Amino acid sequence: MNHRQGFKIHHFASLLKHPLKEVRTCVGQVLKEAGVTCMGWICDKLWEFFNFFRKKPCMSISKEAIDHLFNDARTANGFVDKAVPLSLLKQIYEIAKMGATSMNSQPARYVFLTTPEAKARLMPAMSPGNVDKTNSAPVSVIVATDSQFFEHMPTVFPNNPNAKAMFEGNAALAAATASRNGTLSGAYFMIAARALGLDCGPMSGLDAAKVNAEFFPDGRYTTNFVINLGYGDSTKLFARNPRLSFEQVVQVL
Repeated sequence: MNHRQGFKIHHFASLLKHPLKEVRTCVGQVLKEAGVTCMGWICDKLWEFFNFFRKKPCMSISKEAIDHLFNDARTANGFVDKAVPLSLLKQIYEIAKMGATSMNSQPARYVFLTTPEAKARLMPAMSPGNVDKTNSAPVSVIVATDSQFFEHMPTVFPNNPNAKAMFEGNAALAAATASRNGTLSGAYFMIAARALGLDCGPMSGLDAAKVNAEFFPDGRYTTNFVINLGYGDSTKLFARNPRLSFEQVVQVL
């Protein structure tokens, strides 16, 4: 073994003690797959692996980012007169679509209402307390659920060739999967919007049947909730309401 390989082995010894399970697993896999007695080759491969993890450390986002997304973020109750470009809406979706859903099912569908004419179609379905804030929002997003989401399973989840048939043959499973993961996707959408500098006003105070009749008359999509998007008017904010404590909502078993 030459000096260069000896230097690598010294670092591999500490790498093998790394607390990350995947590091130990992958190192073992490299050794197993090597299948040769050539120490130089093994050293080179392990060194590549070590450098990969050295360049990609485990990271958390900054406190400022966490505050922006959660601690300081507020539900917008009104908006200033500032347009939201379509390019930004596209960016939000491109980020939000990467959020995890069951079997990568992605059942959420979005309708962006960006004109007064489009908004007027929504207004008859809104609860009285949500009308003014929706009128002031540059964009209102109908977060809907695609009841036939499984048509895309061969594309989005090729891991299981039988996924489409599984949902087609089990209406209850398909409905539960669509509802749960569609709601989850709407939450991803709001976090992505906040990350890109927008304020969100999610609302379930609406007549979903009226929204469905107006926007989804064929019955394939169903309304979940609506999000108002834009740049919030801080003068319209309510006081911050309390959140339940860790002890009130968590069991540690």
